[in-house]
Amino acid sequence: MSASQPSSSPEFGAQKMSRSASSSQASLRATPRSPSRQPSLSHASLVDLLTIAPRPDINVPQRDWRSIPCRELVADQELHFVEENKPIEEACQMLVDFGISSLPIKSENGAVIGTFDYSDLTAFLLMVLGVWKGDPSDTDGHTFQDLATKSRSGGDIPVKLVKDLGKKDPFITVSEVEGLSKVVEILGSGVHRVAVVKEGTDSVIGMISQLKILEFFWSNAKAFSQIEQVLPLSLRELNFGSAQVISINGDQRVLEALEMMNSEGISSLAVVDSNHNVVGNISTTDVKHLTRASSLPLLKSSCLHFLSVILTDRGLNDGKDSYPVFYVSPHSTLAHTVAKIIATKAHR
Repeated sequence: MSASQPSSSPEFGAQKMSRSASSSQASLRATPRSPSRQPSLSHASLVDLLTIAPRPDINVPQRDWRSIPCRELVADQELHFVEENKPIEEACQMLVDFGISSLPIKSENGAVIGTFDYSDLTAFLLMVLGVWKGDPSDTDGHTFQDLATKSRSGGDIPVKLVKDLGKKDPFITVSEVEGLSKVVEILGSGVHRVAVVKEGTDSVIGMISQLKILEFFWSNAKAFSQIEQVLPLSLRELNFGSAQVISINGDQRVLEALEMMNSEGISSLAVVDSNHNVVGNISTTDVKHLTRASSLPLLKSSCLHFLSVILTDRGLNDGKDSYPVFYVSPHSTLAHTVAKIIATKAHR
């Protein structure tokens, strides 16, 4: 995170970036204490947050979650859109202001034509910096150079031109009357979110993410006896977890982390020390702290330094203690794991 306040409008043009080039090194902060030393939540708070979901109550009507319509999960959802011709700076600011990771893009006729997210922003930043030139197999590859040149000259880039820069999930829609079984099947395939449309139309009325599904099942656990049966099982018993984890060493540059996430098409990267212990995590969401000219030196700093800056500023701006790594073991129960994900608002 840069020294500038995250609520300030992002800048992307090379002219804007160059304004602080002469003093770039001065803006690099002294390395804060190791993120592994940052205070975590109190023990009492963790106990409260990680309490196992209560067992089914005979007084609570049981439901078959598979047939619950999607509209139930988005009934009270406030959905934000960005117009297709809005500059990328404004779209980025909307992500920051609303605390969301993805924005549906509306065309002039009101149709949703895709989404803008932090993977697009990461790819765009790398393109402007000249370290990524797009996919050579892309038949429209020549437009990458056009976009980069225009941005460096200070021109506005409409969000519709960058919505497909980053590798992302396909834009999938489901009807509001569709049962959750379909949504779970889609999200279980690795897709992060699906759009819910009004029955018989293409009008998007909400978004269901993996985290949204988990929160719904957790808060309504008493009503789903099928779900309750697997909550006490361990991750090892359920065969959960990936044996292949992409990581980056803490002394490697932040720019390398962005390049790795962009090339691999992933949204998060584990940061490890020389002994391969996980010391933190860098995600595409963190790129929002790298878009201002004053934050450019952070691109050349180490990932470990960047983690410390993020955690320090999070405490200053949000007044919250932060912990770099929340983890579970193969022996952790599914209930404990889900509770921790929801409590920390983590995606992984």
